[in-house]
Amino acid sequence: MTQVINIINNFPHPDNLNLKIQTIKPGLATGKLIGGNLMVVNALYKTEYLPNLAGNILFWEEIDEGNSAVIYQLHQLYNSGILKEINGLVIGHIKNAPNFKNIKNTILDLTKDYSYPIVKTNRFGHGVTNFITFTEGSLAHIDTQKHLLVHQTKFNNNQP
Repeated sequence: MTQVINIINNFPHPDNLNLKIQTIKPGLATGKLIGGNLMVVNALYKTEYLPNLAGNILFWEEIDEGNSAVIYQLHQLYNSGILKEINGLVIGHIKNAPNFKNIKNTILDLTKDYSYPIVKTNRFGHGVTNFITFTEGSLAHIDTQKHLLVHQTKFNNNQP
């Protein structure tokens, strides 16, 4: 089974999710979706529990952390080298961070030397109703010129 999600501003998804993305930084990217909660991603760095991020698309969301805590976590991503390794970035819902402009500016500053796309959607993360689900390790493609995020999940009944 292949699930394809087209995310176009103000364009209803076939499942009536009415998803929207905001382009933070334009570009194209293809890779496996790897991520989760921002603080957990940072905590798992350099452990056997965080898959290899090199050449893949990092997605993250955050809950109950204010702007300064999120910005601190973003600096951790930068200092660890994660932002240098990835091929794209998808930002989800950031609960209780009232000023996304500061977070956005930090992201742009920390990624200024990298050419990969960065997009934001509030359709995944803690506290989101009518949410989308990203399958860890599934293939994704970002094309900001087309306002498109394609997420493909393939299920193989022969795998254990």
